[in-house]
Amino acid sequence: MAFHTLSILRLAKSVGNQYPGINMPLLYSGAILHDMGKTIELSGAMSTEYTVAGNLIGHIVLIDEEIIKAAQELKIDPQQEEMLMLRHVVLAHHGLLEYGSPVRPQMVEADILHQLDELDASINMMTTATQHADPGTFTHQLFGMDGRRFYRPESLQHYSGTGNSSDKA
Repeated sequence: MAFHTLSILRLAKSVGNQYPGINMPLLYSGAILHDMGKTIELSGAMSTEYTVAGNLIGHIVLIDEEIIKAAQELKIDPQQEEMLMLRHVVLAHHGLLEYGSPVRPQMVEADILHQLDELDASINMMTTATQHADPGTFTHQLFGMDGRRFYRPESLQHYSGTGNSSDKA
């Protein structure tokens, strides 16, 4: 989860540099918080299983509850515009209702976070699968990529890792 969050932050920084006018503190906050509910949804690092709360409520709603609790402890009204915007960005990050988002993205920053989350997940799925394929062959079908298979070129060895650790956030 930490690598994914860092990847999203790096991607968000690039998008912010490309498109002025994006509320970067909002996008960064959403990027940091969007999957934090997984720490409640899942049982731990070893033999990870879904908790009762994870099964019944899910990480998106769980983190929204934590955001509200934190705001109340800090004496911040969870209904003020900035809080509603943050909550929306986090609540909408899966993009579609059928993918678990309680709402669809209705702000630029919410849609950006959704798209970055999808991009990072797709790249990680493809690179992991191509690492396990022999050069000159295709991967197995990837359910999360509409059953597509991806080719690992014989001449290129760039599928050896996930991300460039020399990139700075």
